[in-house]
Amino acid sequence: MQEIKIDGKTLAIGLEWDALKRESSQSKEIKELVKNNPGVKHGILLKSTEDEIVVGMIPAGEKIKSPSGAAYLAAANKKENAINKKNDEPLKDWIVVEMVDNDKFWLCVIKNGIPLPGFDFLDDWNGIYSRIVELLETSDFDLYVSETNFNTVIDESEYNVYQKGYKELTDKVKYKNNVRLLTGTDPKLLMVIGGVVLVGMGYFAYDYWQTSQQEQEAIERSNRESQQQNADSLKAQQRYEEQKKEVLKAAFKNAEDSLNGLLSQARPTQLINSWVSLLDSIKTSHNGWDISSVECGTGQVATCTISLKRGELGVNKTLVEDFPDADINGDNANYSLKGNVFSVVVGNYKELPGVKEFKIDVSTDLQLMKYAEVKHAIDASTEITQEVKLPEPPKGFNQEMNIEPIKMGVAAGALHLEGVGLWQLKGVADVLKSKTITIQKITLSVADDFKTAAWKMEGIYYVKVGEPVLPTIPPSKRIGN
Repeated sequence: MQEIKIDGKTLAIGLEWDALKRESSQSKEIKELVKNNPGVKHGILLKSTEDEIVVGMIPAGEKIKSPSGAAYLAAANKKENAINKKNDEPLKDWIVVEMVDNDKFWLCVIKNGIPLPGFDFLDDWNGIYSRIVELLETSDFDLYVSETNFNTVIDESEYNVYQKGYKELTDKVKYKNNVRLLTGTDPKLLMVIGGVVLVGMGYFAYDYWQTSQQEQEAIERSNRESQQQNADSLKAQQRYEEQKKEVLKAAFKNAEDSLNGLLSQARPTQLINSWVSLLDSIKTSHNGWDISSVECGTGQVATCTISLKRGELGVNKTLVEDFPDADINGDNANYSLKGNVFSVVVGNYKELPGVKEFKIDVSTDLQLMKYAEVKHAIDASTEITQEVKLPEPPKGFNQEMNIEPIKMGVAAGALHLEGVGLWQLKGVADVLKSKTITIQKITLSVADDFKTAAWKMEGIYYVKVGEPVLPTIPPSKRIGN
């Protein structure tokens, strides 16, 4: 609880408002409420237009010296709704926002003529705005704001927004704090009991009163249950809205990590040079077996797989004697060579070049390789996206689940290179230095002369096409609204 000033009037705000369940007597429920809030002794009781009761508890060790701002607004709301009811006009619930200083705002919500529990507090604009949006989406409120700049962020065509503040709403209302003792026996109650004894009310009068009281309490309990269900439902929706924000945040983090993982590989120059070393080490003679093809790939180390086919003089024994790791399958066999462990370069998608830079620098380098009889082809790129899967909404609410994917602002496409001999590869390695390219594999088609084997290389290029774009997730809505 704290005090603020609005137009020179000092108000107490931030009381802990809680609604009675109305499942037993009022005194028992107040006693239970005090038990669950150690140290609380005094509070304010307010009754709604539907006979619901809320208790504004004064924190332990504190005294309320000024009128409760929430109670004042509740009195003003009741007065206005009494006029509306007389004129057969709809009753109104309020959301009231007051700027306390440049970065703090007071939010108070009045529903059915009483403060809505949990909505009498100070916060910054971001916190206040998110709660306003949740409230407007879940119920029919009139929004009162004293500052004109609020209207620029609230859609006045969709909601009832009024440029009127606390002062205008309460100008013609008189209210005095009805602070009462919540613990022990209230002196006012003793006076009532004493009065009953003095007038000598008999058993039948008491029985009639008790029956009426029980009926009234049943009605109030039903109303309270409805109020509690609304409050619980609103809290569940608020938790769900926070869950959606966390899901979106986690999906974006996962997309960033995945994209950086794709870029965190050995640079093409290092990889191709490792392949060249492995290819140079391949023996031209395999004891009657002929090389049919060679394929080199990447991972933690460069790896080349040599595929063989049985020649006229090829037998299993001589092949295994020279190549113990050979895997023989009928007239075909293969074995692998592995290079040294790579020093992986950690990728960062934010450092990728843009499309224009790629076309000027990387594409030009690729085009120049034609003078060394190396051909290249660049496929069209596709922007990288990340799907967002929302959790199921709480019971009683609908949520649009078909959410646009996160756009990472990075596009990727396939890159193809091919040449006529191994002598070209060292030159290709010197050209492919860009961090925008990763190489996946090279395949050699071997004829009689291994050194003149034609080759094809496959890679992926990445370019930055913009900044990441996160989708706007519509708020959940109460079923029936």
